[in-house]
Amino acid sequence: MMYFLIFNIKMLSARDLYEMESMTPEEQYRKFSDSGGISIFTQLETEPFPRRPIQIRETTPKKSLSKYLDDFTKKDVAKYSNVIINHYFEQENDEHHSCSLPRNITNQMYNELIAKLFDIKNKLYLYQETFFTACYIIKFCLSDSKFASITFNQFELLGLASLKIAEKSDQGFDAHSATIKQYIDTLDNIFTKQDFLKMEQQVLNSIHFHTTFITPISFLLVFSAIIDPDDEKGYTLAKNIAEYCLTDFNLICSYLPSQLAIASQYLANWSIRGNIDFYTDDLEHYSRMSKEETKYIATQIYNFIQNSLIILKQNTTVPLQEP
Repeated sequence: MMYFLIFNIKMLSARDLYEMESMTPEEQYRKFSDSGGISIFTQLETEPFPRRPIQIRETTPKKSLSKYLDDFTKKDVAKYSNVIINHYFEQENDEHHSCSLPRNITNQMYNELIAKLFDIKNKLYLYQETFFTACYIIKFCLSDSKFASITFNQFELLGLASLKIAEKSDQGFDAHSATIKQYIDTLDNIFTKQDFLKMEQQVLNSIHFHTTFITPISFLLVFSAIIDPDDEKGYTLAKNIAEYCLTDFNLICSYLPSQLAIASQYLANWSIRGNIDFYTDDLEHYSRMSKEETKYIATQIYNFIQNSLIILKQNTTVPLQEP
């Protein structure tokens, strides 16, 4: 949970994130302590170190995309960028619907489930994209009346089945695919294989077997490339900020994936570049968001993260500032 829940006052710098990737768990923890990072382990009675070093896994490295785009003229890039981004927005509109939590599920329960799924994602070495897809499958299912009276145990099973469906969709089948037993084991075997398969069928019926959901990652690759095609740090930090947004049901219900993506990209670049104006006309055109609209959503995300840290780090006052 260190990678997921710890940020400093002005967000964790992408440089530190990349340095930590090659460190041991002890070195990661020491770096946070030396740099003044806020550690949840000082107040919580738990292991001071994660069981393995942080790993960042990507299915589509930005460098490969940048190299691929070099083969095209600027005119061709603009042409295909418009086609891609327009397709994303069309699918986003098709998938958009009103959503609310079932009466037996609170926002805190939802937060706990997403945090648990994040740990399972790391334990089973799933892709970050898979985790995003699973969260949006859950969001879609919760708008279905069939899940209106779901209990918390069933809610956990819904999350687990959604993660498995996302894995099949995003990562396919290979020798490294996690088995159903591995998924069930992560919840201490409180469910049987039959329970899991039944919930998986219910989820697939609810989403009408549509598993390729548009998520903030879909847009981030385009937005970050517009700002700087070679900026791996900004892209990675933006993905991690967007990932944190998934823990709050109100955020993912209030804002579209494209809006969370551009706001996360704004926060990432603000953290790295400070007051340098990177919000160009091209970025405004492709995001379909003005700078002021983006700044407003970015401020909501920023305050949510800081408030989360205040709850985790008791007796610590963290000043909230508008980016």
